[in-house]
Amino acid sequence: MFADWLAEHYPIPHTIVVHLTPSVSMPTNDGRRCWGCFQPGKPPNIILACGRPRIDGRLPDRGLQLGFLLGNFAHEFCHYERWRDGRAMNHRGVENRVDGLLKRFREYVRKKTDAANV
Repeated sequence: MFADWLAEHYPIPHTIVVHLTPSVSMPTNDGRRCWGCFQPGKPPNIILACGRPRIDGRLPDRGLQLGFLLGNFAHEFCHYERWRDGRAMNHRGVENRVDGLLKRFREYVRKKTDAANV
């Protein structure tokens, strides 16, 4: 639903290939860990780690995990937009854009849910 909403509301002139990996995180070039990455190219790629990490020995519930994955996808989509438009954007700018996207998406879902319950 999120991908359809993005395509309906934002210009996406490229086919973006999304890879889902079963790992909890992925290594970066400098040895840190991340949950997703954007790779420019033809076609551009988004790679997301979809593994469910144990927190205090337990798996998080599915809703929490899906929300986390949605946030990671939105973050990488914002890196795609920056690349697509040739814009510089710092990490704070990406996070602000992610917050805005997710807020608009939640409003869209709420309106659809409200309309379906009438």
